[in-house]
Amino acid sequence: SNNYLVGGTIYQNFPQELKDTAKKGLIKYYQTNLKNPDDIKKAIADFQPDVVIHLAGKVLGGSDKKVFDRSIYEENISMLKNILNAIRELNTLPRFILSSGCLIYDKQTSPDLVTEIPVWALPEIDSTKQPYRASKADQEKILSRERNLDYIIARPTQFTGSGKIPGVIEWYIATEILKIK
Repeated sequence: SNNYLVGGTIYQNFPQELKDTAKKGLIKYYQTNLKNPDDIKKAIADFQPDVVIHLAGKVLGGSDKKVFDRSIYEENISMLKNILNAIRELNTLPRFILSSGCLIYDKQTSPDLVTEIPVWALPEIDSTKQPYRASKADQEKILSRERNLDYIIARPTQFTGSGKIPGVIEWYIATEILKIK
């Protein structure tokens, strides 16, 4: 109701309700492969955004089975670079919000860490060696080198669910809840 037009990109499988919303003129979407620089340049040039929120990326998880695959890193870095190159071609640079993640922090092992579950009882995993984590940390570094871009970096916790990678607290909690059910 504030007369904002929201635009977005989607790679595949656009839900019907969003297609219907787009037909009403309330949103605009672009079927885009963010790994393809020409695709993203066309979308950004057409939309002319005031704000870009970068949420996309190849993620890790139990269903992915490629947690340590280097392609996760390469794809996430190339997507960010493609977006930054595309917005540099605009007459006015938009504000930029990068959704990074809490996984950029080193593994927490301190017994002083306040949790319901003692640190020594958590499953073992070292997120500092994962390509997804490295891609998020390096995306932040790349963004910090942008001289003329007004940006914000958000580090939300990862999505919760039993299908996510074991070893992070959200996965552990979700798994325990499912056991109770």
